[in-house]
Amino acid sequence: MKKILYLLAAAAVGVAVAFPSSASANSIFPSLISVAPSGTNFLYTYQLLLDAAQEISTTTGVGGQPPVPSFATVYDFVGLVGAPTCTALVANLTCTGSTALVGPTPALEAPADSALVPNITATFSTPAGIVVGPGTPLTPIADLYALSTFGTPLRVANNFAAQATNAITGLDFGTPAANATSASVPSVPEPGSLVLLGTGLIGLVLARRRIDR
Repeated sequence: MKKILYLLAAAAVGVAVAFPSSASANSIFPSLISVAPSGTNFLYTYQLLLDAAQEISTTTGVGGQPPVPSFATVYDFVGLVGAPTCTALVANLTCTGSTALVGPTPALEAPADSALVPNITATFSTPAGIVVGPGTPLTPIADLYALSTFGTPLRVANNFAAQATNAITGLDFGTPAANATSASVPSVPEPGSLVLLGTGLIGLVLARRRIDR
């Protein structure tokens, strides 16, 4: 059953980048790159990509502006097991995984966020005087990992938000850049799907017994 759920999850995931649904500046985008069995649970791996017009400078502000906290949150991650972890993919960047029932959320965004389901967040930090980015369009900057008891991802609208720093010279240079978009998260199988899956498994077992005879 676990292998079948994994195959269904793999078919649903692919490698897709979510683009913003909000009107504010772009900052960081999520890409669910894999869902893999891990013991009795499933490991979700999100790659976080920095927009070419943004940068991260959390200790020293740029353009005469104060430092901008940088983070990326996937809201309502169903079936979370333990705490998420995060690995930075670029130099001079530290990434820390955390979980909370509410937020964090950029001030300009209003994503869907149930206080009953935990969120997973990647929080970024840089050394004093160091700016990460801007780079090429959608530069991978970190991988965010989280375990769930459910192995089938479902794309949900407006359940991701992130914040970085505007890197384009002008009135907004050095100010917060935020965006909200959709991301794939674990989903609870519907009762009908479980019945169909169970019926299929019973059929496979009966067919195998006939072959063995």
